[in-house]
Amino acid sequence: MKLTGERIMGESLLQRLTASRLPRPAIQPVSQCTLLVDAGSNSSAFNDLMQSILGWMERRSGRALPGPAHDGKSFVIDDIGSQRTEAISIDTPRYWAARIDDADKNVPQRTWTTEIALAPQADGRVLFGTRLQCVSRGQFVEFDASVPSFVREVVESGRAWLDGINISAEPMLVESEDDADELCKLLWNGQRRSDVIVFSLPENSTNWADTIIPARDVARRLAGAAHVAIVSQAASFRLTDQVGKALSVYRQAVRTYRPGFDPALDEAAAHPLGLPNRIANWAGGPQAYSAFLINQTLNRTVSGGDSQRQLPPFLEAKRVAGELRRQTARIEGESDRDLLALAEQEIRDLTSSLEQIKEEQESYIVLADQEREEAQQQAEQQRQSNLFLRHRISLLESRLAQSAQPEPELPDTLDGFEVWCREHLSGSVELHSRAFQGIKKSQLDDVPLIYQSLLLLRDFYVPMRRDGGDAAKAAYDAKCMHLGIDEQPSFAGAGWGEHGDTYLVRWGKSRLLLDRHLKKGNSREERFCFRLYFTWLDEDQHVLVGWLPSHLDTRAT
Repeated sequence: MKLTGERIMGESLLQRLTASRLPRPAIQPVSQCTLLVDAGSNSSAFNDLMQSILGWMERRSGRALPGPAHDGKSFVIDDIGSQRTEAISIDTPRYWAARIDDADKNVPQRTWTTEIALAPQADGRVLFGTRLQCVSRGQFVEFDASVPSFVREVVESGRAWLDGINISAEPMLVESEDDADELCKLLWNGQRRSDVIVFSLPENSTNWADTIIPARDVARRLAGAAHVAIVSQAASFRLTDQVGKALSVYRQAVRTYRPGFDPALDEAAAHPLGLPNRIANWAGGPQAYSAFLINQTLNRTVSGGDSQRQLPPFLEAKRVAGELRRQTARIEGESDRDLLALAEQEIRDLTSSLEQIKEEQESYIVLADQEREEAQQQAEQQRQSNLFLRHRISLLESRLAQSAQPEPELPDTLDGFEVWCREHLSGSVELHSRAFQGIKKSQLDDVPLIYQSLLLLRDFYVPMRRDGGDAAKAAYDAKCMHLGIDEQPSFAGAGWGEHGDTYLVRWGKSRLLLDRHLKKGNSREERFCFRLYFTWLDEDQHVLVGWLPSHLDTRAT
């Protein structure tokens, strides 16, 4: 908005008032890893990790660490000419946490803050976590997200576990059907917190290097933060058998399987697919797509609501350590003078910690506000685009109807069913990935009825819902009668929850109830009984089909 003549004099004041609000957050989370680490031969996993991390910190601190540091004691380095480096040690329960501020060598007023935590487990392993943050006090400069280098060293030792499996810094090679089954176990693991990025090879290729972008480089850069796998053609077929074509990956595509994967509920878009043509034509080329993929994956490691529960912030460990020191001093009967000195030091530490916490929280609020504003703008743009496209589709459909185009030929098999749906239903009827799984299991003898029911929705139900009117309703009812199909509620009603997720599908961030269904036949024999379960998406103005062509359970069954 341009300022009017009356507002020009206040422009400099407005600029001063808004200048204090950073255009981008001062503190931006970059990545987070949480691993379980085995002990090495004849050594302590806890001490091994601590000494390795201390060596890494010493190389960056600008001076040698004090002697007690290598004994696992608390320490602080904040001398002039050095980078702030500190560690907190708690004896019971054993916990060691460290933090270092590493100034960026190329961007002024930018610092990389790394937090590390170690906690021994009852089975002898060590819970090892690290969090990386970017602190920008000057102009924000874009960067590629990364994981601290010592994390990859831990992973390369062969002793690190993520989501219940032993990991390496190399991609998993999924060659056989048995390998594909193991991959599926990881995908379905309900405790999995990390993304699984699956690369596929071109048709007839047996060269693991033939991925559209270098999978090995992606695996090394995401070591400890995500799983990376390459599937052979044979393994890809097996994966498709297990998860369905809509949620599989093949022909040099790349798919990211997010945590909570459930092919019975998830839409394909919930687990992003990168097609080879799109990657090849990505702005900046395949290398830029690789950076995009890595940035998106690492961003998800710090965006979850429980990220701080998995790895408590260093300042929280510092606060707990201070409380324990005070309790120990009282128990050991320290003098009043010593207790006063300890209390004064704790107040100074607490004040400093509170200031840092306040700074971080304010930055996170700015980040959240900015992301919400960007998301709202994108959602509005998408909504306007969808409205325009729906209007165009409606006009084209009307013109096609007026030109008396013949109905498409109905196949007598379900081979190529997904292709047929894309060609004939787009814009009016959307099939959930779960529906394609139902088709794959179909035993229905009357195959043309499946296609006729989908055309019924496209040509009669959708226009009736979009435009309304008695004529559209009468035409729909007449077509249903002609096909011998009834449309009824799904009998889910208030009792749908009795059947778990049977009547639910995930769509975007929502879980939708398949509240309507088309039916023909009352036999319990799947060869002679047809059902199609769907719901109407009012926002998108189209039908979502969640299951066909067999029964879903009801209270009666």
